[in-house]
Amino acid sequence: MSDARKVVARNRKASHDFSFLEIFEAGIVLRGVEIKSIRASLANLQEGFVEEMGGELWLLQVHISPYPQASGWDSLDPTRPRKLLLHKKEIMRLTSALHEKGLSAVPLQLYLVNGKAKVEIA
Repeated sequence: MSDARKVVARNRKASHDFSFLEIFEAGIVLRGVEIKSIRASLANLQEGFVEEMGGELWLLQVHISPYPQASGWDSLDPTRPRKLLLHKKEIMRLTSALHEKGLSAVPLQLYLVNGKAKVEIA
């Protein structure tokens, strides 16, 4: 099976504002019809960042607009925190870098791989 990527959103501003030390690929926990919004390219990464809370990494301030054709899901906050799915070693490495070195983690791009939403963070 091919790993064809369909890039949905890019954070072009991040490459100008930050230097990247490491790049990670993470899955995202989505609710309801958010995956349909992502497939329709209704996402914006410009103000997004990653933060550690309770031993987990969360994607904050990423805007995923409500899917226009969905009914009943209008109550989801478009900028709600979304949990990132990474291996435990990757989480520990990112968390220690965020705390000890005072570094920031930002999303670079949001894309689909075999129908699953992934985010590239640096």
